[in-house]
Amino acid sequence: MDAKKALPIDVLEEIEAWNLFKETAENDFKDSELRSVATEVDKKCAGLPVAIVTVARALRSKELYAWKDALAQLQRPSPSDMQSGVPAAVYSAIELSYNNLKSEELKQTFLLCGLLGHNARAEDLVRYGMGLRLFENVDTVEDTRNRVLTLVSNLKAFCLLRDSYSHERFDMHDFDCDVALAIASRDNHTFALKHEGVFDDWPDEERMRKLKMISLSFDSVEKLPHQLECPQLEFFCMGSKDSDAEIPVNFQLFLNYTLGFPSLEKVIMRQCPKMEIFSKRELSTSKLKGVQSTEGEYVGRWEGNLNATIQQLFIEKNDQNCEEETAVSF
Repeated sequence: MDAKKALPIDVLEEIEAWNLFKETAENDFKDSELRSVATEVDKKCAGLPVAIVTVARALRSKELYAWKDALAQLQRPSPSDMQSGVPAAVYSAIELSYNNLKSEELKQTFLLCGLLGHNARAEDLVRYGMGLRLFENVDTVEDTRNRVLTLVSNLKAFCLLRDSYSHERFDMHDFDCDVALAIASRDNHTFALKHEGVFDDWPDEERMRKLKMISLSFDSVEKLPHQLECPQLEFFCMGSKDSDAEIPVNFQLFLNYTLGFPSLEKVIMRQCPKMEIFSKRELSTSKLKGVQSTEGEYVGRWEGNLNATIQQLFIEKNDQNCEEETAVSF
């Protein structure tokens, strides 16, 4: 589906791999039975550092039965390189770590991080998580922010996330991101395209009707479907990695579609200074409650319907730019 690029992957020698495995698991495996299982688990990582670290960290301090279960999981067939773009050993390792996450909340956060991609803002995770109701027993934005930071920290401890260039952001390894998207596609009815991929074939109508999350980029999509009917859609993200990019002609045709998103409850518009309208045709968003457009905004604006709200935000943005230009001229 995405264009795959060949990446050089370092493979460790057997002794180096075993030493890294023991170091990460924080275990010398003096118990003979545990050592026997652990060495087989290590072999399933195929000498790939990202697989070794991910698996060993997930199994740290676990009992023998957990190691045996992990070995059984790693022995099952995994998606091939052509299907997922990830080496089989790495895919199995990341999926094992995902399966060992302690809560559904943590799992869903990891999958959402995959949609956000590299160097994502924790504050965006707060917004999207609130909109999707991912977090339980949180009543305020501050409570949600604290929960998100805790979840991000836990995912880093499992080697599924890593530090970014700023403390306000987090990052993912390419493999972690690809596996997250693959799992989300399989289990969460998600359709997502990364910026560097090229895509020319849409899901069939039956799958489109089941989709709950869609994330697209102008950089990846060369053609649009004849219709876009997603009655269960809860999350829709469309844009470009270049905030100044013009909307391509094929996406401008998107404005003439009749669109129905009856499950959509929240829209977040960021870095869309030239967006005047969402659709020129009939637009059904019966559950939509607000459009968020500025930093720190969580309630959102609402002018009765999505098009009217986007138009009003566009007018206000233009008025603000005019005032700034006038102030500079004086």
